[in-house]
Amino acid sequence: MMMVSDNTATDLIAAKVGFDNVNEAMRSFGLRKTSVTRYCREILFDLVGINDLGIEEMTLDVFKEAAESGEYVGSWSLGVEDNDVSTPDEMTKLLGLIVDEKAASRGSCDEILTIMGKCQTGTYRIPKYLPGKAVVLQRKTGSLPGIRNDVGVVTIKATGEKYAITCFTKEANDVYAAEEAIAQVSLKAYEYITG
Repeated sequence: MMMVSDNTATDLIAAKVGFDNVNEAMRSFGLRKTSVTRYCREILFDLVGINDLGIEEMTLDVFKEAAESGEYVGSWSLGVEDNDVSTPDEMTKLLGLIVDEKAASRGSCDEILTIMGKCQTGTYRIPKYLPGKAVVLQRKTGSLPGIRNDVGVVTIKATGEKYAITCFTKEANDVYAAEEAIAQVSLKAYEYITG
């Protein structure tokens, strides 16, 4: 789910845990602007203009056929109303709670960070300009048309110092420029911290 942004795995876990429980946990952490209201599948189908199917009818074949047009005509999927949303500030706070083992048990928080350390996406974002041998990265990316996000924890091997970084972009006409902006912010943060 987090290593390769597997939306199906995310949806299965969301169905098992329930949106209300996820949102209640976020409120208990003081995260008032973070909410989960939709399955990833619903978001992706809205992107291609399909809003009238039940979740069971939203199959890969139906999506592929609709997506072949290459046009994204979503009515709500790229907005913040009635959607899965957070803010950079709240995502950074959540990362801090995970690092400090306050978001769940010690073992669960450690497992979350271990999985985030295996992130296989977004190599041109936070990690692009960081000295790979000098840091440990634990990250999670997100991408939709015009959106490139990357959040993570950077540990400096020499000192053990850690910092959280969250970069969200939206309405990017050039997603490669958005990724480069994230990479530059990441480099500046690293240079500031290691000063």
